Amino acid sequence: MRTPSGTYAGICELSLGGIPRCALVITRQLSWDAAVERATLRADHFVRQWEPTRGH
Repeated sequence: MRTPSGTYAGICELSLGGIPRCALVITRQLSWDAAVERATLRADHFVRQWEPTRGH
């Protein structure tokens, strides 16, 4: 969402298999694009952490 100061911030819930696993907080970002980029980066990190290890 856009803050009163004109920056962007937000929170979302990330889930795995329909089970909530964590809340992702996006702190103040200067633009909508920066906020989306930050959310994508953090969500990607979440997915990598929860992926089953391959070949083990």
